[in-house]
This record gives sequence, structure tokens and C-alpha cells, in this order.
Amino acid sequence: MAEITKMYKPLKKPVTLRLDADVVAWFKKKGRGYQTRINRALRTFIESGE
Repeated sequence: MAEITKMYKPLKKPVTLRLDADVVAWFKKKGRGYQTRINRALRTFIESGE
């Protein structure tokens, strides 16, 4: 019998942030999904323990 793995998908919360224009431009120039990449960068920073 196949094991069912529960996937954890964090709840997304809409927010408004003021970021430097060049930071946003850098993420946007990578194409679609820039908000996901910003979220991933922030999560990586949090998990690094800084």
C-alpha cells in the first residue's frame, strides 16, 4: 500500500512592503515567480539563524 505523505503548504498572507527599486528589479528580471523568490530568500535568511 502506498504511503500518503502530508504536504505542508504555509498559509500566504498578503502584505505591502517598501523595498528598494533595484532589489525588486533584480528579482523581477529573473521572470515570473519573483514574489516566490523573494519569499524563499527571506525564509533562507530566517532559517540561517541570523
